Parts: sequence; C-alpha cells; structure tokens
Amino acid sequence: MRRTFRISIHPLWIPALCLLLCLTGCDPVSVFEEEYDIAVLAYVLDFSVPDSSTQNNIPVTLRGTIGESTAYSFDRINVAQTDSVFRIGVWGRERYKTGVTYEPRSNNFDTTLVLTTPRKGLHFVEVVAAQGILRDSTVVY
Repeated sequence: MRRTFRISIHPLWIPALCLLLCLTGCDPVSVFEEEYDIAVLAYVLDFSVPDSSTQNNIPVTLRGTIGESTAYSFDRINVAQTDSVFRIGVWGRERYKTGVTYEPRSNNFDTTLVLTTPRKGLHFVEVVAAQGILRDSTVVY
C-alpha cells in the first residue's frame, strides 16, 4: 500500500514569508566582514650597543619600522634579562577592518634604552626582530 502526501502552500503565505525574512535580517546576499588586532614584531634597521659600559648605564639604541600603513602602530618594548644576556623585543599592532581605507605610511621608531645589571663582565644583547635575532655585546665594568 502506497501513500502519497501533498503539501500545499496558500499563495498568500509567500509574501508574508518574504516579509518575515526581510524584517529578521535574513538577506540572501551578505557581506563578509573581517576584523583583527594582532601583535607584530618590528623590523629593526639599526641596533647599537657600546663596546664598554658601566653597570648602571648600558645604552641600547634601536631604529626601525613597524608596518607600512596606517593599520600599524607602536605598542611596546619588552626586555628580559638572564645572567649575562638581555633580550629585547619591539612590538607593534596591526588593526584591520574590512571597509576601512588604510593610507601608506612609514611607522618609524628611534629610541635609546638604558639597561642596568648587577654583574660585571661580558654581556650580550639580543634584539628579537621581524627579520630574525640581532646580537651585539658590551663589556660591563
């Protein structure tokens, strides 16, 4: 025994269903929007440490760029120290949102950090940059 079911939709329900879909925001054509905010390492163009320095005055000069448009900005500098190694990271932020126009711009930084250490002797300074790790050293007396 075979049964057949028929479903019929009254013609007045079609405009009501379309109106309901339009009012609730169910648009068949939607726009994909993207937004993110991420940390990025800076590109360090110049990095210098004097050959010798004192315990309370180890100047480290850093110059470079963070991004190539108005979507980028300077964020922070992190410094970590072990017995005889200073590790420095220069960070920026990239904030992007679909539909926003970002102008080309060079985001330069030029700063001098003054590091201190309780230990004398040979100390290494490492800068973690977008292009890799840059190294230099100083003798602390």
